[in-house]
Amino acid sequence: MIRESRRRRSKRQPAPLKKGIWMVTFSDLSTLVLALFVLLFSMSSIDSGLVERISSSLRDESLQELPGIGRADSHLNEVLELLLNTQKLVENENRLKELLFPDDVLPPEQDKGMILENIRITTRDNGVGIVFSEDLLFAEGSAAIGPDGRRILGAVTPLLRAVPYDIMITGHSDDNVYAGEKDDTVRLGKYQLSGARALAVMGVYMRAGLEKRRFSAAGYGPDQPLEPAYSGADSVTGRRVEIVVKSTGASANYY
Repeated sequence: MIRESRRRRSKRQPAPLKKGIWMVTFSDLSTLVLALFVLLFSMSSIDSGLVERISSSLRDESLQELPGIGRADSHLNEVLELLLNTQKLVENENRLKELLFPDDVLPPEQDKGMILENIRITTRDNGVGIVFSEDLLFAEGSAAIGPDGRRILGAVTPLLRAVPYDIMITGHSDDNVYAGEKDDTVRLGKYQLSGARALAVMGVYMRAGLEKRRFSAAGYGPDQPLEPAYSGADSVTGRRVEIVVKSTGASANYY
């Protein structure tokens, strides 16, 4: 009886596979394929720093309300659209200045028209330059930025925080040499002062918590005079500081 019972059990058909069980193997295969792509991505030459900066700017809650610029999904988007489109920037420079420097972020005791006359926004070979006349930020012969200058520079902070590009800050002087002055001594002093001013402006943004590795500074003294396009009623002169948003790649020359 026992042997017969065992024979009967051995002749039983195996239980049918449960419906959909093949999905287990398929999901394992999908996981392996995904892991392969992640591995290839991590080994590629993509600029991980750029990806991280873009991700940080997208998830930064402080961009939901930007002082002086407004909500990130409205005014800041318009600023970026104008800033990164050469044709739109040329045609809408005044609009861009109004967006970047509204009344509530500018020094109340200074005339807004005078301030905006001392600021230019223009294209550069390697991006876009925000140009400040030295008189707007510094006293004559000084590299110290006063409260009004820091407030004006601070109006650009939300923009520099939002864009994923490197920022270069450059100081410039004129090439005037007056009677009784030694040319070589004057030029050396102009290099030193223009470099110190560029570093002072960069310091404003470092204290605001912007990512240090994105910034560089240089003093060109009189070596890069203002281009002819700066003519007319503008108050911007060769003595200036530029904040260059390097949105189109590095370049050795600005002009």
